[in-house]
Amino acid sequence: LTIIDKFISKHIDIIFLISLIFTIVFGILLFNLKISEGGDDSDYISSAKKFLEGRQFPYWHGSFYPIFLGIVLVIFGFNVVIFKIISFLFIILHLIFFYYALKKRISPTLLGLTVIITAVNANLLYYASQTYSEAMYLFLQAVLIYVFLSINDNLYKKPYKLKEHWKSWLLFGFLLILLSTTRTVGYSMLMAVILYLLVSKEFRASLYTLGSYLVFAIPYNIYKWIVWDIIPGKSGGGRFELIFYKNVYNRAAGTEDFAGMVTRFIENSKIYLSKHFFIITGFKDAGSTETSVFLTLLMYALFLVALIYAFRNSKTLFFIALYLAFSIGITFITLQQTWGQQRLILVYMPLIIILFTWGIYQLINSISKQASAVNIILQFSLIIVCVIIIFNTLGNTAERIKQNKKELSKNLRGNLYYGFTPDWINFLKMSEWVGKNIPDSIVVASRKPSMSFIYSKGKE
Repeated sequence: LTIIDKFISKHIDIIFLISLIFTIVFGILLFNLKISEGGDDSDYISSAKKFLEGRQFPYWHGSFYPIFLGIVLVIFGFNVVIFKIISFLFIILHLIFFYYALKKRISPTLLGLTVIITAVNANLLYYASQTYSEAMYLFLQAVLIYVFLSINDNLYKKPYKLKEHWKSWLLFGFLLILLSTTRTVGYSMLMAVILYLLVSKEFRASLYTLGSYLVFAIPYNIYKWIVWDIIPGKSGGGRFELIFYKNVYNRAAGTEDFAGMVTRFIENSKIYLSKHFFIITGFKDAGSTETSVFLTLLMYALFLVALIYAFRNSKTLFFIALYLAFSIGITFITLQQTWGQQRLILVYMPLIIILFTWGIYQLINSISKQASAVNIILQFSLIIVCVIIIFNTLGNTAERIKQNKKELSKNLRGNLYYGFTPDWINFLKMSEWVGKNIPDSIVVASRKPSMSFIYSKGKE
């Protein structure tokens, strides 16, 4: 790999540019003009309108993304396509910041392979044309990693003077509040940074981290309290209490005890690590429902190997490992198994691949430090696995482009219902008719009110 790295390092920028072109081209070919049947994506837009009108603060799915969409709504009006294009831009910017954050910090070969896998992955590119918060979260996550690693570099240039770097800390704190209010699990970034700095014995820097966050978090929470009467821990929809219910949609089932929470963690580990992650990387079919104890334990073993070697040899990968441990761990503990959505692990996919491939490479070298035949075979095997993932994802992406071609063509010609099943077409046409013919003074009941809101052009 060292020999290959010397060659790749001279061409890594070209590899990145090619990957960026793949993302743009595939993102366009996979572009989806419709709102998904899930309803959460349309709910973000509905929440944005309610926020603008001063009727409701968006707390349920995360606050910042609906607030951001509200700003877009003011500038461009009620235009779903514009919202989707902005998600496309977030995906592109995510790839750019991810690449430049790690460019000079890890093996060019492993970085190049991970960037290509990310660039051509249809599962990730799906969110480039949706109004879910995943695209924004990926972008903010990559920017935060880029900014923190830059700050971390300066910490080792002694003497460290805060007055020379306070702007970077303020930017970092601002980005932290954006990430944590886009998705609640974003608080894991704050936890990971503080723990990393404490382990690194950078105690002052850990205080700077907390301080930079509180500079924005305190005014933000005061604003919510004064303007919206939302007090942290006491109001805001009761999200914290929902964590402990066995079934969010059937509260009569009761709450989990300690044993139940352990079972939840184990079951979620199997769902996300042995099913969804392997679907994302193309080793399982999209419709697969099987989970595997072996694959789950393998994923945890690879993480522990990477964590140990990162602690010894790489500050960058050690920080990424801590961030993944907090973010994925919190996800597995706080979410009921019934959620089980691929997007909850998808946002960490590029980081998982870069950490695991690096960890395996370190393990191979520790087994045989000499350039033996076994060592060389194992290193090539690692690269081959990455190449297989690339071809798996390319095949999946090509198939989805083929499926989307006719649908996108019909949608662009004005048939915005093409691609839905007949039941959805009738439901959405009814919603459109209500928006045109029934005044706001009359209430209409809808099974999916956020979707009806979109197709009726803003009727509640």
